[in-house]
Amino acid sequence: MKNVLRIISQVAFLAIFIFLILQAKMNIWLILFGVTLIAALFWGRIYCSWICPINTVMRPINWLVKKIGYRRIGVPRILKSRILPWIMLILMAAAVLASRVARINIPVLIILLGLGAVLTFVFQPEVFHKYICPYGALQGLLGKAALNSYKVDPNKCDGCRICQAVCEAEAITMTDKKAYIDKSFCLQCGVCQQNCPRQAISYGKTRT
Repeated sequence: MKNVLRIISQVAFLAIFIFLILQAKMNIWLILFGVTLIAALFWGRIYCSWICPINTVMRPINWLVKKIGYRRIGVPRILKSRILPWIMLILMAAAVLASRVARINIPVLIILLGLGAVLTFVFQPEVFHKYICPYGALQGLLGKAALNSYKVDPNKCDGCRICQAVCEAEAITMTDKKAYIDKSFCLQCGVCQQNCPRQAISYGKTRT
């Protein structure tokens, strides 16, 4: 049921995103993003999994790539420094400022959406979410302090790594054969909870 609700949410917000593009009112979307940044302090990166049009476009592409058995490459070492999303954020801010000064339209969000779609053919989705997306970096910065998030009960976890395998954001690591979910990377999609055979994953208040 939760998967269905998430799909409905993503499709609905993608439709809103396209409508705002056609109406040249992308400032409204930026306001929405700002609201979700504040929300991230309470419920984590809900924007990334329930609202983000980039993720919405990436999901069917990821399904198609898996279906055809195309082999994608691993994470390049240069991306693991995690500096790139902040560089991209600065460049995007500069592009927005330049567009205002020069009175020209630079479709920053559309460019980023296209980049996410193309890179899904090259890398696993978590590469874009974790190492490239500037919006994800901002969401993760506040999401790290989220009051509520998915968490693992170490008393129930048997270290099977199923949750780690299905995580779309590479947010789950293993410590002493127990799974651990990093709030700053968790997209709050709930896929890990749905696939946990031990019911060791729940959503709720977390310790900061």
